[in-house]
Amino acid sequence: MTMPNTLDRAYPYPSLSPGTPNNPPLHFQQLAEALDADVQSIVDDLKGAGDVAWAALGTLGGSYGAGYAAYTTAPWNGVRVRRHNGVVYIAAAVTKNAATVANETILTLPAGLRPPTNIQGTASAGAVAVKTTGEVYIATPGPGTTFSFGFSYPVS
Repeated sequence: MTMPNTLDRAYPYPSLSPGTPNNPPLHFQQLAEALDADVQSIVDDLKGAGDVAWAALGTLGGSYGAGYAAYTTAPWNGVRVRRHNGVVYIAAAVTKNAATVANETILTLPAGLRPPTNIQGTASAGAVAVKTTGEVYIATPGPGTTFSFGFSYPVS
């Protein structure tokens, strides 16, 4: 939504005497325009400036750790990420060409999609964590080489 130009709006300003035009002084008009710009900035923030539609990790500038890749065998869609209204969502299915190892980087998220603090969660093959650096790693691996996980967290 774009705010209308201040000049297009009527700002009531009391006239000093009957029949005198009630045009506000220039500095009031400039103040109103500055306020309009600030309000527009807030509206943009609330509407999710910086939103990213669901997309594959690689198309957003992210990368996979050594030996890891997106698992795309139906019905899985690999690693998909979305940023909406200041919240990042990750839905991931990954596979590795060997057994998983504790503290091994699975993938790295690009700037703008990283959490403000380290977070942890569970995966179908153990515990997974996301660092503020964007590294997603296996905290405690489980059996198997293919697993899935999901996260959501606020970002600034």
